Amino acid sequence: MKPFITLDELVALARERSSFYRDLYRDLGPKPRLQELPVITQETYWAAHQKDYHAVLTGPLRDGLVVTSGGSTGAPKFSYYAMDEWPINHHLSGLAFATAGLQAGDRVGNLFGAGELYASFIGCTLSLKSYPAGVLQFPLATHAPDKLVIELMREFGIDTFAGVTSRLMRLVASIERENAAVKIRRFLYAGEPFFPAQRAYCQRRFPGIDFRSLGYASIDSGFIGAAETDAQPGEHRALDLGGIMEIHDEETGEPIEESGVPGKVIFTNLARRLMPIIRYPAGDVAQWLEPAGTPNRKFMLLGRSEEAARIAHENMHVADVRALLEPFTPDLDLVGFQLIVTTEPDRRDKLTIRLAARASQEIRVQLEPKIHAAIETHKPRYNAMVRVGTAHPISLEWVKPDDLITNVRSGKVRMVVDQRGQAV
Repeated sequence: MKPFITLDELVALARERSSFYRDLYRDLGPKPRLQELPVITQETYWAAHQKDYHAVLTGPLRDGLVVTSGGSTGAPKFSYYAMDEWPINHHLSGLAFATAGLQAGDRVGNLFGAGELYASFIGCTLSLKSYPAGVLQFPLATHAPDKLVIELMREFGIDTFAGVTSRLMRLVASIERENAAVKIRRFLYAGEPFFPAQRAYCQRRFPGIDFRSLGYASIDSGFIGAAETDAQPGEHRALDLGGIMEIHDEETGEPIEESGVPGKVIFTNLARRLMPIIRYPAGDVAQWLEPAGTPNRKFMLLGRSEEAARIAHENMHVADVRALLEPFTPDLDLVGFQLIVTTEPDRRDKLTIRLAARASQEIRVQLEPKIHAAIETHKPRYNAMVRVGTAHPISLEWVKPDDLITNVRSGKVRMVVDQRGQAV
């Protein structure tokens, strides 16, 4: 089986074998162009998947890998990769490692999430295994206590770490707190941006530290873009071989072709057949940096879009929060909400759910612990991050409707506001 297929082949396969895509494309001609295919929503796609996962699949689950992207309230989002699709995914991610600047004998600590159907730890391990230079791996995983990590740094001279930004920042904070005599030479990060203020903080503790993106990817969408060796923070190249990346206007939904205009990332994966991803919103905002028609066109990743807030390896989907709040909405007379992500003075990230409710203070005080209890129940893995110190507990903030932050152009409420670019 060839590793990549054409858009026509992918659409034909999806229409023939997936009831979700068959219904979605019912009124289209036999060979629709990309622009004729409807852009799906995460909410619709996963609702169909959770009702009957066979609806989005083109075949039976017989071999391969089942992984999760962080889950939703009460119903995790499972992604399925057939056995012959998984190596293709890591062939693409290997392109990202090729720009990581690793040399033979480098000692790399893998701090990505492992177990509970996380894929990042496995993916990093396999990609490093195939790295041509040959490196020495230390499979620590994200839950490894910082004390142990520091001890192993002393014992083996580990000076390169791979992981999500929040976990790497936690390690630096622990080293500073312990005043440990260890050295970090390079961070290989993915899953979150490494903001300028965070870089500056790390450089104060470890002058000359190098930051390398391991590429732009997600469990839902697959591998989307790779960072070149000399890339600026956030810069990546689309990989035309593996998929079709688009950027759409967040208000109108129209494709954006000109450079320098931010919009939502829409992706079609040309390597995934079992669980097709066709014009799927990746959940991020980006802008083109090169003219239309440029092969493997360069783009700048700007952060999360309105679909979800991401902290470390967990997504807090807007749709999930809406479902979580639904039982409380009538009593609160809830007008709206938004998710605020900040970096606190201790350099840990924090998610605040800002609630605009007309209910009296007495009712808000009465319901607040019940909302927190619902969060505890439905987001156990977020709570696990809090327990190990990767993130702050989720907090609630009560505001007036006019206090919700809105889009300057449209006046619409911004569902996700990421303020982590501020100083730490």
